Amino acid sequence: MSSKGLAAGSPKKGLWLLLLGVGLVVVDQIIKVVVKTNMDLGEQIYVIGQWFRICFVENEGMAFGMAFGGAVGKFLLSLFRICLSGALIWWIHSLLKKGTAPTGVLVGLTLITAGAIGNIIDCLFYGLIWGYAPFMFGKVVDMFYFPLIRSGEKVIFFSPVFNFAVEVLLRGGQENFRQGGVLTQGVPPLPGNAWSPGKF
Repeated sequence: MSSKGLAAGSPKKGLWLLLLGVGLVVVDQIIKVVVKTNMDLGEQIYVIGQWFRICFVENEGMAFGMAFGGAVGKFLLSLFRICLSGALIWWIHSLLKKGTAPTGVLVGLTLITAGAIGNIIDCLFYGLIWGYAPFMFGKVVDMFYFPLIRSGEKVIFFSPVFNFAVEVLLRGGQENFRQGGVLTQGVPPLPGNAWSPGKF
């Protein structure tokens, strides 16, 4: 995707972002379905030595297996994800209409939204599809495991198992930080040599 094709004010910008977001969600779901239908829970496939594995786990809550509040917390988390995704889509649409946001910021927000939606699909529908939980109470499928530093069987770094959606979301946040972030759009720079995110 060329920067010219996503230049500010281009009528194709919104379409490119939509295709990017949908494509990432589709890739995320394909990976999850392949893992869930071909691996047993807890099974590991060693990809590169000991430090890169495909490990099939399911988590009840947020990224890296964090959870809170039992069933009520799970429901609130799913609801929060839906509201957040809706707000992000509205935000991207507003920035597109203004035509002033850098392409990197829009791409970063699109990645964050796609990552959030990827895990929302798990929460909303996986319990129904596989028959283990009602609507909004499905478990998120994780698979990427990088135990880079180990002491015997103990993992010192990095122990969480995550999925493609989380990676996309983190890359989106990284891109927005690199661009100075959407919160700085339209904000005048600080005087003198003072630090501002836009200087990165």
